[in-house]
Amino acid sequence: MINILAVMFYLAIGFVLCRVKAFPKNSSEILNLMVIYVALPALILEKFPLITFDSSILVPALSPWLMLLISVLTVLFFNKILKFQKEVLGCLLLVIPLGNTSFLGIPMIEGLLGAKAVSYAIIYDQVGSFMALSIYGSAIVAIFSKDQTSFSLLKALKKIVSFPPFISLMIALIFKFIIPAPKELNSIFAILGGMLVPIAMISVGFQFKGSFEKKDLPLISGALLLKMIVFPLILFVILRGIGRITLPEATSILEAGMPPQITAGAVAMSMGLAPKLAAALVGCGILFSFISLPLLKYTLGF
Repeated sequence: MINILAVMFYLAIGFVLCRVKAFPKNSSEILNLMVIYVALPALILEKFPLITFDSSILVPALSPWLMLLISVLTVLFFNKILKFQKEVLGCLLLVIPLGNTSFLGIPMIEGLLGAKAVSYAIIYDQVGSFMALSIYGSAIVAIFSKDQTSFSLLKALKKIVSFPPFISLMIALIFKFIIPAPKELNSIFAILGGMLVPIAMISVGFQFKGSFEKKDLPLISGALLLKMIVFPLILFVILRGIGRITLPEATSILEAGMPPQITAGAVAMSMGLAPKLAAALVGCGILFSFISLPLLKYTLGF
């Protein structure tokens, strides 16, 4: 419980500080860079070598891709019925399938399931959400953007291999299988990785926007209900049908219930894909996650 209260406290700090004139308007961007270039890579370097490579990692590695498929098919199904405008469809296809599995996901997973679950959350995020954003997200932007830029798999792959957390993942593999990292270095990784939760959540608080147009309320409510309640329940039913729910499965289910990804929302806004709707889905999703994620955890008995 104390971990969840700490996450909410960090969020509140960011929400307050963004209204303090002494802080530049781009403070959240600087904090995001700290997460991407320092805290998250350090956390990966600390936690990933500790992962036991067995069948348990298959669930967090494959679940995000299953959720991506289910999300896309669901959005396209409702598009057949409701006939969304092209920019709205592009926004939903970009924002709904991609979850906030890193900035919000890792702190929330640690708070709800404990530190041992963080390793599985990293796998879910790096193998799933990040690669999906780079490849699938680039394709959606190319299809729906007003600029009509062509999708390039090569550019998407370049984004992946040059992304600091991915580079740290490759180094962590070396530490895992070839040369173990010195204990002193692991201590440094632990200190730097420990910054991820406060920095990420303060950044989220800086960016938080809960405003939306009233006409979009039914769409926002329905989209978030599907993304944060229905989809993780579908994954729960699938995994429960296969076997019992252990820590890797519980981590994957809660990660599947994370709100829309901040980066995906930012991309949608910058590309003119229903920017107000994208902002509302991200902001309201973050707020709703403090209710939906504990509800999923305790309802499903994790």
